[in-house]
Amino acid sequence: MAFSRTKTMEKAADALAASGAYTTGFYFPRDVRITRYYAVPEVAEAAHATQVLSVVFTNEGTDGSGNTVLATLTNDSDLADSTTRKSSAWAAWDAKEINCGARPVSAEATNVFDEIAAGSVVSCEIAKGAGTATGAVIAGIEYIDSD
Repeated sequence: MAFSRTKTMEKAADALAASGAYTTGFYFPRDVRITRYYAVPEVAEAAHATQVLSVVFTNEGTDGSGNTVLATLTNDSDLADSTTRKSSAWAAWDAKEINCGARPVSAEATNVFDEIAAGSVVSCEIAKGAGTATGAVIAGIEYIDSD
């Protein structure tokens, strides 16, 4: 049997309608390193400037006052990829992801895992703009415990 030290947390927003939003949090009781952020929609969404589905992961810290955006997954055609953003059409039941070890448009120095302190919460907001299709969206984080 193979052993993996990678762990996963997932949350789902069921039947999220156009102009709807769902916010949840991922609590980390120990220091961790995030290796991947991902989201999987039930329905496809083409790249578009206004009919946008976005999934945003934010480090809220240990007291809820943090506001560091760690990753944005979106189909907003007005936004370009960056080390913390992946922007392209959504395919149904296909994960869009940011792999922290191979970030979009990054240099080697930025291909690092996101360090999250023990007791922190990473919030996740899933938001659908007007004109988007109703459907579920699964959001998740893969991580390893810090040494």
